[in-house]
Amino acid sequence: MGVTNRLSFDPTDADTIASSSTIGAYVRAGTDGTLIGSETLNSLAWLRTSGPIIDSSGNEVGVTSNALNIHIAGGQVDVDDSLANVAIENTATAVSTTAVDVVTTALANRKWLYLANNGSKTLYFGKTGVTTSNGFPLHRDMQAEFRIGASVTPQIIGATGASSEDLRVMELS
Repeated sequence: MGVTNRLSFDPTDADTIASSSTIGAYVRAGTDGTLIGSETLNSLAWLRTSGPIIDSSGNEVGVTSNALNIHIAGGQVDVDDSLANVAIENTATAVSTTAVDVVTTALANRKWLYLANNGSKTLYFGKTGVTTSNGFPLHRDMQAEFRIGASVTPQIIGATGASSEDLRVMELS
């Protein structure tokens, strides 16, 4: 395996890197190895490019009004991470071995859905009719966040032996 087929780190201070919770690297692109820069905006680090972003088909990814537009199968999805600042709702849902809706009625204009498994069994999250074979696992004491609108009705089911497992749900709109 050549060096170009893997990511290598050569730390000069292994003790500092070993105790760190993050790893950094320079990112280079193109055949000339041009360094992709970064900048800090609103206390967050962002990649900076000096040219257009191109998709796998060679099409330029457009930017309009500071929102990144992503074209998917001929349609357009506007990726604009707007702030959830209208309402918050907290519920507790009892989960057994039969799939149930995560919430009875979704919070209007929901933007985020947070789940916390406070039970002792693994729970499985997914679409209507989710099963333990195809659901996204939420192990004991695990938390997960999903960007899901109010029109989506996800379900949850418990693993074998689950009887009234405690799922905590928080919605933001």
